[in-house]
Amino acid sequence: MLESSSVQPQVSVSGALERVMESSQRVLLARMELLRIEAEEDISRALLGALVVGSGALLLAGGWLAMTALAVYLLRDLFSFALGLTVAAIANGMAGLVLVYYGVRSLRRIRLMQPDDGERKAS
Repeated sequence: MLESSSVQPQVSVSGALERVMESSQRVLLARMELLRIEAEEDISRALLGALVVGSGALLLAGGWLAMTALAVYLLRDLFSFALGLTVAAIANGMAGLVLVYYGVRSLRRIRLMQPDDGERKAS
Protein backbone atom coordinates (compact mmCIF):
# COMPACT_ATOMS: atom_id res chain seq x y z
CA MET A 1 0.00 0.00 0.00
CA LEU A 2 1.39 3.36 -1.01
CA GLU A 3 0.95 6.40 1.15
CA SER A 4 -0.11 9.57 -0.58
CA SER A 5 2.38 11.63 1.45
CA SER A 6 5.34 9.65 0.15
CA VAL A 7 4.41 10.21 -3.49
CA GLN A 8 5.67 13.57 -4.71
CA PRO A 9 4.76 14.94 -8.10
CA GLN A 10 7.57 15.09 -10.59
CA VAL A 11 8.54 18.67 -11.43
CA SER A 12 10.29 19.12 -14.71
CA VAL A 13 13.17 21.55 -15.02
CA SER A 14 11.45 23.40 -17.84
CA GLY A 15 8.27 23.74 -15.78
CA ALA A 16 10.23 25.07 -12.81
CA LEU A 17 12.06 27.56 -15.03
CA GLU A 18 8.76 28.68 -16.51
CA ARG A 19 7.32 29.31 -13.04
CA VAL A 20 10.47 31.21 -12.02
CA MET A 21 10.21 33.37 -15.16
CA GLU A 22 6.51 34.07 -14.54
CA SER A 23 7.21 35.02 -10.94
CA SER A 24 10.09 37.26 -12.01
CA GLN A 25 7.85 38.99 -14.53
CA ARG A 26 5.18 39.57 -11.88
CA VAL A 27 7.79 41.01 -9.49
CA LEU A 28 9.19 43.25 -12.23
CA LEU A 29 5.72 44.50 -13.19
CA ALA A 30 4.86 45.15 -9.54
CA ARG A 31 8.08 47.14 -9.07
CA MET A 32 7.42 49.15 -12.23
CA GLU A 33 3.91 49.95 -10.99
CA LEU A 34 5.31 51.00 -7.61
CA LEU A 35 7.85 53.28 -9.34
CA ARG A 36 5.07 54.83 -11.43
CA ILE A 37 2.96 55.49 -8.34
CA GLU A 38 5.94 56.98 -6.47
CA ALA A 39 6.83 59.17 -9.47
CA GLU A 40 3.25 60.47 -9.70
CA GLU A 41 3.27 61.26 -6.00
CA ASP A 42 6.63 63.03 -6.22
CA ILE A 43 5.51 65.07 -9.23
CA SER A 44 2.26 66.11 -7.58
CA ARG A 45 4.10 67.12 -4.39
CA ALA A 46 6.66 69.08 -6.41
CA LEU A 47 3.93 70.88 -8.35
CA LEU A 48 2.04 71.72 -5.17
CA GLY A 49 5.24 72.96 -3.54
CA ALA A 50 6.06 75.09 -6.58
CA LEU A 51 2.56 76.57 -6.53
CA VAL A 52 2.81 77.44 -2.83
CA VAL A 53 6.31 78.91 -3.22
CA GLY A 54 5.21 80.91 -6.27
CA SER A 55 2.18 82.27 -4.44
CA GLY A 56 4.31 83.20 -1.47
CA ALA A 57 6.84 84.93 -3.73
CA LEU A 58 4.08 86.98 -5.34
CA LEU A 59 2.75 88.04 -1.94
CA LEU A 60 6.25 88.92 -0.76
CA ALA A 61 6.85 90.97 -3.91
CA GLY A 62 3.61 92.85 -3.30
CA GLY A 63 4.59 93.50 0.31
CA TRP A 64 8.05 94.68 -0.71
CA LEU A 65 6.53 97.02 -3.27
CA ALA A 66 4.15 98.44 -0.66
CA MET A 67 7.01 98.94 1.82
CA THR A 68 9.06 100.71 -0.86
CA ALA A 69 6.12 102.95 -1.70
CA LEU A 70 5.72 103.74 2.00
CA ALA A 71 9.41 104.62 2.28
CA VAL A 72 9.13 106.98 -0.72
CA TYR A 73 6.01 108.51 0.81
CA LEU A 74 7.73 109.04 4.19
CA LEU A 75 10.77 110.59 2.50
CA ARG A 76 8.64 113.11 0.59
CA ASP A 77 9.49 115.89 3.05
CA LEU A 78 13.27 115.30 2.74
CA PHE A 79 13.51 114.60 -0.99
CA SER A 80 11.59 115.31 -4.15
CA PHE A 81 9.42 112.49 -5.45
CA ALA A 82 11.94 111.64 -8.19
CA LEU A 83 14.86 111.60 -5.76
CA GLY A 84 12.87 109.47 -3.29
CA LEU A 85 12.18 106.93 -6.05
CA THR A 86 15.87 106.98 -7.00
CA VAL A 87 16.94 106.31 -3.40
CA ALA A 88 14.42 103.46 -3.13
CA ALA A 89 15.55 101.98 -6.46
CA ILE A 90 19.22 102.12 -5.46
CA ALA A 91 18.49 100.53 -2.06
CA ASN A 92 16.45 97.75 -3.69
CA GLY A 93 19.11 97.19 -6.35
CA MET A 94 21.90 96.93 -3.78
CA ALA A 95 19.88 94.53 -1.62
CA GLY A 96 19.12 92.43 -4.69
CA LEU A 97 22.78 92.30 -5.72
CA VAL A 98 23.84 91.19 -2.25
CA LEU A 99 21.21 88.43 -2.21
CA VAL A 100 22.16 87.21 -5.70
CA TYR A 101 25.87 87.22 -4.78
CA TYR A 102 25.32 85.09 -1.66
CA GLY A 103 22.89 82.82 -3.50
CA VAL A 104 25.40 82.12 -6.27
CA ARG A 105 28.13 81.52 -3.69
CA SER A 106 25.99 78.97 -1.87
CA LEU A 107 25.06 77.21 -5.13
CA ARG A 108 28.72 76.82 -6.06
CA ARG A 109 29.27 74.77 -2.90
CA ILE A 110 26.80 72.10 -3.98
CA ARG A 111 28.47 68.83 -4.95
CA LEU A 112 26.22 66.64 -7.05
CA MET A 113 26.46 62.93 -6.39
CA GLN A 114 27.39 60.60 -9.20
CA PRO A 115 24.92 57.72 -9.71
CA ASP A 116 27.23 55.18 -8.07
CA ASP A 117 28.29 57.42 -5.13
CA GLY A 118 25.25 56.42 -3.10
CA GLU A 119 26.02 52.73 -3.51
CA ARG A 120 29.60 53.17 -2.33
CA LYS A 121 28.55 55.16 0.74
CA ALA A 122 25.80 52.69 1.63
CA SER A 123 28.25 49.76 1.57
